[in-house]
Amino acid sequence: MREAIINALVHRDYSPYTEGTPVRLEMYQDRLEIVNAGGLYGAIDIDELGRIHADTRNKTLVSVLETMKVMENRYSGIPTIRKLFAESGLREPLFEDRHGLFRVVFYNAQTAKVTGNPSALEEYCKIPRSRKEVAVFLNMTQAYAMRRYVEPLIEQGILAYTIPEKPQAHNQRIVTAPKE
Repeated sequence: MREAIINALVHRDYSPYTEGTPVRLEMYQDRLEIVNAGGLYGAIDIDELGRIHADTRNKTLVSVLETMKVMENRYSGIPTIRKLFAESGLREPLFEDRHGLFRVVFYNAQTAKVTGNPSALEEYCKIPRSRKEVAVFLNMTQAYAMRRYVEPLIEQGILAYTIPEKPQAHNQRIVTAPKE
């Protein structure tokens, strides 16, 4: 959390356009969200975050925090966050860059228990559900929900597609597989 909060403070946009916009820490029952003004800076996109050296928006602030030993090392924050979450068995944090805001979402162990329980999703899908509905139910992105939870349960025969011959169909629904 410390790494993410420092990143939010160091990388936020301090220009007159965002004046008065605080870094927000939003706590929910299943997650913590850290939101800061400015979005990603420089020639980097969200998929490269923590994998390549990014440009620094606030060089003086970074230099001061490094001198004060508040920051250990530039470019190590996000890889450290990912590593610690993986070692703890927690879901990988979500990083989003949208509309001039940057958001990090940390899911807690409670979320892992809910999403790791196939019977909850099986029960939910007794009524055919869209990908979006399943993602909202699991509180995650559609791509992650499908890859991490739905597709493995389909392979195990616990869930099924309503249009199995066209898994990517626009009107595709996910439903609990009939018991044999």
